[in-house]
Amino acid sequence: MTNANQTLTEFGRSIGIPTLSFTNGVASLSIDAVGTLYLEEEPDGVLLYISRELSFATVPKYRKALALCHYRERLPLQVNAGLRGERELTFSTRLEEAAFTVPQLELAVDVLRGLHDRTEDAAG
Repeated sequence: MTNANQTLTEFGRSIGIPTLSFTNGVASLSIDAVGTLYLEEEPDGVLLYISRELSFATVPKYRKALALCHYRERLPLQVNAGLRGERELTFSTRLEEAAFTVPQLELAVDVLRGLHDRTEDAAG
C-alpha cells in the first residue's frame, strides 16, 4: 500500500468510511454541506479538490472565488479556483507525497470547504 493510499484509508476510518481508497488513482465522496471531494493520486503527490454547485451563479461570486485564492489571503495552502459549466465551482490544492498526512488532508478539506462557504456568502 502506498503512503497516499494508507493516508486515505486512515482518513476514511476517521470519518466512518473504513473502505475509502483510490480506485484507478481516484477517490471521491459526497459530503453534506461540503460538496464532492475528489482526490487524484499523482506520481509525487495528491491533487485534492472540492466541487460544489453555486446557489446563484453571478459575476461577483466568480470574482470572490478568484480573490480568495490570492496570496494576500495568506492561506495555509496554495489554492486554485475553477468553474465547470456555469455553476459548479471547484477549489483545488495539491499536496506533495511527504505532506499527504491525515492532519494535512483534514486541513486541506477545511480550507477548501471554507472557501466555498465564503464564496457562497458573497453578495450578488
